[in-house]
Order: sequence, then C-alpha cells, then structure tokens
Amino acid sequence: MYQNKREKTRKQIINAFMELVSKYEIKEVTVKQIAELAGVSRGTFYQHYYDKYAIFDDQKKMIFQEIVAQQNVFLEKKESSLRVDLLEGKFVSKILDIVKDNQDTVTFLFNHDDGFSSQASDFFERINQKTLTKINPFVTTKRIEIIAAVIATVLIKFIELYILYPDKYDKAFILKESRELIRVNVLSIL
Repeated sequence: MYQNKREKTRKQIINAFMELVSKYEIKEVTVKQIAELAGVSRGTFYQHYYDKYAIFDDQKKMIFQEIVAQQNVFLEKKESSLRVDLLEGKFVSKILDIVKDNQDTVTFLFNHDDGFSSQASDFFERINQKTLTKINPFVTTKRIEIIAAVIATVLIKFIELYILYPDKYDKAFILKESRELIRVNVLSIL
C-alpha cells in the first residue's frame, strides 16, 4: 500500500511538472509551483526528487531501463537467432512499442529537455555496441563504434519522427526503413 501511494504521488509530481513546463520555460517553473499543482508539500516533493531537473532524469532512466530489459532478452539468444531478429526489425519494434507506451513522456522530453536527443543517442550507441559485439566479437572496436553511432543517430531520428509525426511516419514505415538500415550496416560485419 505504501508503495502504491508513493508511486501515485510521484506520478502527480511528474504530471504537474510536465504541465507547468509545457506552459512556461523550465527556468521559470519552481518547486513550489510543482508541489502546489501536484497537491503535495515541498517536503514531499524533495522526498521524491532532488530538484526539478531530476524529474527529467527519472523519466529518461525509466524509459532506458525498459529498453535495456528488452535488449537483455534479445542478447540471451544464440548469435544466429539474434541476427535474424535484428534483420527482421524485432528489437526496433520493441523499442517503438516502449516509446509508444510512453509517448507523452517521450514527446515531452524531445520538446523540453535540450539534452535528451544527445543522451538518447549516447544510450543507443552503447547498447548497439553491445549487440554488435555479440553478433561478431571479431570485428574491430573502431568499426563497431562507427556502425553503432550511425545506427543510434538514425534510430533517434526515427523515434522522433514516429512520436512527433505519427500520421506521416507510422510504425510500419519506420520498421521498413530500420530493417534496411540494419541490413546494410549489420550485414557488413556479419
């Protein structure tokens, strides 16, 4: 019961923060305003977050953890199965599902957190390197880093298009294009 109440309070704080930052510049929003809109005291706010910027970090961490959990499921597979899944776009599909499930948060981060795209790109580079190394541990580190960076950059753009322009860039289109990108880049190291 305590955990449910804590989670409910945390969500109230996040929603209040998102509402205020959508209306005002983040530097104009105060912890007092967030707490008032969330219906909690400032002390309660600080039980959950160090400052208002920590809310951004919390949201990114939550989404990144979900993606890493999915990656771990894929990495448990044999190399041949992993290659097939990657070439069929199954991992990208899971990422898009996570993004869609957290669409409001991801949209908010793209629109209001100046460092989100860069942090997400770094995150995807790291997980891509791990995946590419598993596929072929004999490829040079430099080559894996370059391919991981290319895939990460494009993946961030795909996610941004998918979230911000869903009518023009639906999941089927993104998956088709990502499969082609993976086929061209990943097959070159297989």
